[in-house]
Amino acid sequence: MKNLINKVSIAFIVFIVFIVLGITIQYYFTPFIYIIILYILAMPIFNFFKKIIPNDNLSGALTLILINLTLFFIIFYLGSELFDIVKEILSKDLTNMDKFKEFILKFLKEGDVSSIDFDIIIKNKDWLQKGAKITTENIVSYVFSNIFVYFLLTDLEYIKESIKVILPKSFSKTFINTINKYKNIIFIEGFLVLITTIEYLLGFIILGIPKSLFLSLLCGILDLLPYVGTIIVFIPLIIYNIILKEYFIAIGLVLLYILAQIIREILETKYVGKNLELHPLLVLLSIYLGLKFLGIIGFVLGPLYVLFLKEINYNTT
Repeated sequence: MKNLINKVSIAFIVFIVFIVLGITIQYYFTPFIYIIILYILAMPIFNFFKKIIPNDNLSGALTLILINLTLFFIIFYLGSELFDIVKEILSKDLTNMDKFKEFILKFLKEGDVSSIDFDIIIKNKDWLQKGAKITTENIVSYVFSNIFVYFLLTDLEYIKESIKVILPKSFSKTFINTINKYKNIIFIEGFLVLITTIEYLLGFIILGIPKSLFLSLLCGILDLLPYVGTIIVFIPLIIYNIILKEYFIAIGLVLLYILAQIIREILETKYVGKNLELHPLLVLLSIYLGLKFLGIIGFVLGPLYVLFLKEINYNTT
């Protein structure tokens, strides 16, 4: 009974610590998400470079250069494809687009978009100033994140030793084990996103959907985002093909989406359960509650909290 009370007390204390940590990160450490994403992308590349280049500093620098160049080309490609799509729509007969707009408005019961006073929106300069400020802050955060990740890559062992010195021995062991297992969750999710993106690409090509590579990459990116997901790509595509009376393609898109989700759930159950001894439903619940409490930061800290509790329970048994 005493052991149970101790575990519950520790769980509550850790929960409070995670809440405070999440709020602090959310308001005072905006580069956090950039650091997580960059580190996830960097680790396998860095490990590869270490095998052929003995210098960790050079390997770290080459890793970040490669990642940033790749991200730049992906963003450039997506942007140019999106520009081409808009230009193609504007250069063609807009009858189908008008039908599409009317269908969406009727479905959502939003009324007529012509009632929106676009002059007021354009004349309002505040959104421009806020946009410029947010853009500047994000650029600074991204640059800082690159520097931070560089030191994480090159000095990781030193950082681990420092944690062992600062924290009690049992607690530092629990913390490091939790971080290592959390990295496994991230890599598994990354692997699943890659598989799903390939599935979407093949499906779009088979169905003859224009801009298949662009749409599959977009779906892959959206698959990483909580609450959003690939459904916001599929719904307009399905509705548009129904309006054009392309029922075979519309049904194919529905089946492609369902099939991709089923395969993802099967693989997630297999790999998450096998590697982490955690049911995927528990991971999903921790993500959902984390988002409810702390927004996008909770998306990262929620599963981390569950893994931390598991390690504490294991070490105090």
